[in-house]
Amino acid sequence: MILFPRILLLALLLPALLFGGGASLLAAEGDPWQAVPGDAVALTGAAETMYAIGRDGNVWQWQREDGYWGRFGGQLQRLVVAPSGQLWGIAPDGTVQQHNGVNWQTLDFKARDIAVLQNELIVVLQNGELRKRALVGASVAKEETTLPGTATRIAAARDGSLWKLSVNGEIARLEIANLASGDSDWKTLPGKARDINVAADGAIYMASTQGELMRWEPYANDWRAVPAPQGVALAAAGFSNTLWVMLSNGTLQAQGAIRTPKTASSETSVNSVTLKRGTNRGSRVSSSSRRAAMRAAAFIALRPEAATTDLSPFTFTDTRSDGKVLTIGVDGSVFAIGQDDLIYQWRNAEQRFKTFPGDLVKIAVDPSGSLWGINLHGRIFQNTGSDWEQVTGTASDIAIGANGRVIVADASGELSEYDPAILGFRVLPGMSAWFVAVAPDGTPWGLLQDGNVVRCSQAPCERLPKQAISIAIGPDGSVFVVTAEGRLERYVAATGNWEIITVNGLKVRDVAVGPKGRPWVVAADGSVLYSAQFPRDESTDTQSATTTSTPTTGSGDTAPVSDSGSFVISKNISFDSVASGLALLREVTVGRDGTVLAIGFSDVMQTTPAFEKYNTTTKKLMPQTITLPNNDKFRTVKADANGELWFLSLTTNGRIYHRKSSGSFETMDVFSGTTFCVSGFCGVEPSLLDLEIASNGDLYVTVTDGTLYFRSAQANKFSKLISGVFRSVAVTRSGDVWVMTQGGSIKQIIDGKAITRALNAGESAVDIAGSADGNLFISYFDGTNTKLARWNTSSQKFDKVSQTASAVAVALDGRPWLVDADSNPGFLFQAK
Repeated sequence: MILFPRILLLALLLPALLFGGGASLLAAEGDPWQAVPGDAVALTGAAETMYAIGRDGNVWQWQREDGYWGRFGGQLQRLVVAPSGQLWGIAPDGTVQQHNGVNWQTLDFKARDIAVLQNELIVVLQNGELRKRALVGASVAKEETTLPGTATRIAAARDGSLWKLSVNGEIARLEIANLASGDSDWKTLPGKARDINVAADGAIYMASTQGELMRWEPYANDWRAVPAPQGVALAAAGFSNTLWVMLSNGTLQAQGAIRTPKTASSETSVNSVTLKRGTNRGSRVSSSSRRAAMRAAAFIALRPEAATTDLSPFTFTDTRSDGKVLTIGVDGSVFAIGQDDLIYQWRNAEQRFKTFPGDLVKIAVDPSGSLWGINLHGRIFQNTGSDWEQVTGTASDIAIGANGRVIVADASGELSEYDPAILGFRVLPGMSAWFVAVAPDGTPWGLLQDGNVVRCSQAPCERLPKQAISIAIGPDGSVFVVTAEGRLERYVAATGNWEIITVNGLKVRDVAVGPKGRPWVVAADGSVLYSAQFPRDESTDTQSATTTSTPTTGSGDTAPVSDSGSFVISKNISFDSVASGLALLREVTVGRDGTVLAIGFSDVMQTTPAFEKYNTTTKKLMPQTITLPNNDKFRTVKADANGELWFLSLTTNGRIYHRKSSGSFETMDVFSGTTFCVSGFCGVEPSLLDLEIASNGDLYVTVTDGTLYFRSAQANKFSKLISGVFRSVAVTRSGDVWVMTQGGSIKQIIDGKAITRALNAGESAVDIAGSADGNLFISYFDGTNTKLARWNTSSQKFDKVSQTASAVAVALDGRPWLVDADSNPGFLFQAK
C-alpha cells in the first residue's frame, strides 16, 4: 500500500535529483517569454546573475533589481562561468582570460572555446583539438593532456561529463571518469546543434540547427523541445530558474522572473554613476533620471555609439590614396583593396593606408575588427588577429552585419550564412542576391544580377524600385548605394525614397559605411574619400599585420568570383538597345569617368568620322560636333577620368589630340625625336591604331608596326613598352595590360612578357575592352558569327556569352556595351 506513493514521490523528485533544481526550472518553462533590452553575440548564465557579450565585444552583467544591463568590464568573444562562479573568457584574438574578482588576467595560451570541469580547464584549441589543464588554486598548469577527438564548442556538466559540438553540429558526450579505465570514446547523441550550454542547476540546453530550444532528458536519453521563440541561436539558464535565449538576429528573450525589485536602501552603479534611494534630498536621483540611466545602459548594450546616426551634413576629404573596394567594421576599422590589388588598412595616427598581408578580391570586417575575404578562386578566409585561416566553403561575395552575421553569395546568387557551430555556411533557402550587405539586425540586403536592390527579411527577397552597382549598410542601419551613373544615394526608410549625397562633384563607384552612418567612397578615378574618421585602438594593428604570414591561397574547392564588385557575368545577359544617328556605327568606348561614346561615320562612304555621347538622363545618344586642329580627322576617341576627350589622328601619323575642359587642344606626337626604319627605308612614322587611358592618366597606344607604346601621366614623352604584332590595347587594373594581336590572339602583359590567353581552335578576337574594376571583355569570331566573352580570373579561361558583338566596351560597373554591326546595325546595346 505504500509502494505506489513512494514511486510517485520518486517520479516527482527525479528531475531535481538529476539536475539539482530542475523541478522548479521545469515550472519556469511554462512562463511567458519576454523581450530583454539589448542584443548580444554571446550569453551565459550563473547562479546569481546573467552575462552577455555585446556586438562591440564589451561584457555586460544583468542588473536584476533594475532590469537593465550594466558594464562588467573586458573585451571578449566567449565567456564561461565555472561551477565555483569564477569567470573565464576568450579575448577577440583568442587569448584565454581569467577573472580574479577584480580584473581580467591574460594567460599565455589561446583557444577557440573553454570549459571548467571540477579542477580542470578543458580547452578547444584553434585547430579544434582538445586539451586538459589542471587548476591549482588560482593558477593554471602549463602542462597539457591531450583528450580524444576535436570540437568547435565544449561544455562541462556537473556530473563530470563533457559535451561537444563537431564542425557539422553533431553532439557527443565523453565521461571523463571513464578515461582512467581506457574508455576514450565520445558517444554520439541524437540531434544537431548550433550551441550547447550547461545551466546553473546542471541542466543541459542546446540550440538546434533548426532554431529550436532543446533540453536533455537523461531518463529518455534524448532531447525534449522547450517552448520558446523561433530562431534560437544560443541558450542559457541562470538565477531564479530563468531561461534566456539569444535569437539569430542577436536579440534577447527570457522566461521567468528576471527582475527582483530593489529595497529602499539598496544602490546600484550604472557606468560609474551611482544611483541611490532613501538618502538625503541632496543626493536623491529623480525617477526620470533613473529611467534615463537605465535606458542608457540598455541602449549601450543594444546600440553602441557606432550604431547611432550622425545627422550632420556630409563633407568628404580626399585620403590621397587610390583603391577599388572598401569595407568598414563596427569598431571603425577601414580596409581597402588598392588599384595594385594589395590589401590596405587605414591608420588614423599616420593618416594613410598601410599594407596588410593577403591576396583577396572581396573583403569584409566583423565586429571585432577582424578581416574576412574571398580570393580569386572563391575560397573564404578569416583573419584571427594573428594569421589567416581558411573557412570551409566558397563564395563570390561577402558581407558582415554589425551583429556579426556573415552572409555570402555564390556566382549563382544563392545566399548562405556562416554558422560558427559547424565552422561553415548554411544555405538561406529562397534568398537570392549576387552582391550582399547586412543590416545591423542581420537582415541581408543585396543587388540582383540586373542591379535591382533587394531586402531579404524573408524569402523570397523583396525588390526595391532601385538599381545600383554598389551597396553598403552601416552599424546604425544607414543604407547607401552607388548608381550606375556614379551617384551616391542614401535610403530614407520613412518614405522609401533615396536622397542624393554629393561627393565633391565626383562620380562614385564603391561605398562602405562606418560608425554613425558615415560613408567612405571610391571615386570613378580611383581616389578614396571619407566623410568621417573613426577613433579606435590601433596599438595592435602593426603586430597583427606582422604576425599574419599564411598565404591566402588555400586548398580544396574553387568557385567563380566576379571581379567587378557590382556585376556578375552570365551566359545569358539581357541588353537594352540605344538607337544611333550615325550613318555607320562601328565602335563604342567607355571613358574612365563613365562617358559612353558611339563612334562611326556620318556618311555610308566612310569619309567623315563622327561620334555621339550617351546621355544618362534621357538614355539617348547625342551627336557631338568638335573640330580638330587643322580640320584633322580622327580614328577613335576616348574620355579620361576627368571627362576630357582624346583623339587619335586618322591622317597625321603618330599624332594625338587632347581636348581640355577649357575647349583648347593639346597636340602631342608619339614619335617625336624618334627615327623609324621600315624595310630599309627610314623616316616613315607608323600610324596609330588604338589608344587606352588608364585611371591614373597613363597612356597606351598601338601602332601599325605592331609595337605597344606607353607614356606615364608624369612623363612628357612616349617610350616603347613591348614589341609585337599588336592591334588593340586594354587596361583593367593598374599594371594589368592586355593586347589583341593583328591575328586575333589575346595576350596579357605580365613582367614585360606577353602571355597568351588562349581561345578555342578556330576562334579569333576582333575587339578587346577593359575597365578599372578588373573586367575584361572581348568580341571574337567563331567561324560564323562575332560573339561576346569575358575573362574569368578563377578558371583562367574566357566565359562565352550568348550575344553577338562586333565591338565591345566596359562600363565602370563591369557591364558591357556592344555594337552588333551584323545583326542590328545602328544600335548600341547596354547590359541590364
